[in-house]
Amino acid sequence: FTLNGAVAVRFASAEDGSGLRIDVADTGIGIAAEMQPRLFDKFVQADSSTTRQFGGSGLGLAICRELATLMGGGIAVQSREGQGSTFTVVLAIPRGGEMTKAAAVVEDVQPKVSNRPRVLAADDNPTNQKVIAAVLAPLGAEVELVADGAACVEAWKRGRHDIILMDIHMPVMDGVEAAQTIRALERAEGRRRTPIVAVTANALAHQVEGYLAAGMDGHVAKPIEVTKLYAAIEAAMTAARLADAA
Repeated sequence: FTLNGAVAVRFASAEDGSGLRIDVADTGIGIAAEMQPRLFDKFVQADSSTTRQFGGSGLGLAICRELATLMGGGIAVQSREGQGSTFTVVLAIPRGGEMTKAAAVVEDVQPKVSNRPRVLAADDNPTNQKVIAAVLAPLGAEVELVADGAACVEAWKRGRHDIILMDIHMPVMDGVEAAQTIRALERAEGRRRTPIVAVTANALAHQVEGYLAAGMDGHVAKPIEVTKLYAAIEAAMTAARLADAA
């Protein structure tokens, strides 16, 4: 995690020429020596405060290790507290031959969502916000972006949105609590029900059941697949239109 400074990514041939070496170095908070041996275990964070401050589930590095192992390689870390970390991945990838030009294959993803939806999207990660805005641009959507669940509730109170895209792990108020709050206010004030779709990396079956129980209408897993997001938006908005007409 790097609040200030830089993150550098370097690629090179492995020292013995047998594969590819990837170094990812940051100038961030560093990792205590006693935590480093467990860092690649599932659901492990270097510090319990890390999840609260920076987010994350403790699965990222475990997944990286599994992928590196599947590709015949491995992953290691060098780190000092307060000075940053360097993660090194070595993959057993043979050197390729001369590249040949191939015809470009472009997947034609046709938006199937109609009516230029007014979208309220809640996500505390600025990069994710940019991705959501870019993905929704082909729909001609009017997008309002907020960074936490409480801001989402306030934005919902002020405006009339066709759909809400809700991250789950956010500061101030998480996505589940925000959805529950909106549903309670809709019932209390007799307001139209706004569809809510969870957009989150936490998409195990029992987690999705929890989102639906909180009043959400669907979910899309991160990293976002454009066609699945469009389909989830269309399904939720169609169900809302049918409910309004009933």
